[in-house]
Amino acid sequence: MRVLSMSADGVVEEVHGEKVTVNLGGLRTTVRWSDLRDRTITTPDHSKGRYNPRRAPSKAASATRDEDELPPRTTGNTLDLRGLHVEDAIVQVERFLDQGVLHGWTIGFLLHGHGTGKLKAGLRAWLPSSHYVERMEAAERSHGGDGVTVVWIR
Repeated sequence: MRVLSMSADGVVEEVHGEKVTVNLGGLRTTVRWSDLRDRTITTPDHSKGRYNPRRAPSKAASATRDEDELPPRTTGNTLDLRGLHVEDAIVQVERFLDQGVLHGWTIGFLLHGHGTGKLKAGLRAWLPSSHYVERMEAAERSHGGDGVTVVWIR
């Protein structure tokens, strides 16, 4: 999620009406929704859409939304694996996905970065064998690009 006034990418931690608490790499700040470039969220009824603090999404609008529209990456739905060896990362990913299933998540984000590419390649080779994973793909640029793998949880 891009905070326009600060020219920085952040992760949404909390929503407070028209304001959002964003983590900018350890710095937490509160900004208005209008200051964010990508304002996609998951609504309380688990449909996906763009948040408008003044108007809740209608059921008709929910029915026509793109199923692949992603919620924002948050500290709760993102696992940071940067710097780990593949074997250690797999153990953490299994725990993370297990927690995701328990909490009813449909999507999780695995932040592995670019580095040498070994971690990304190892995770992407292993993920299809996990019974938690319905599908996976590299994130779009607004969600971290090829340094993040998006996992759809069964």
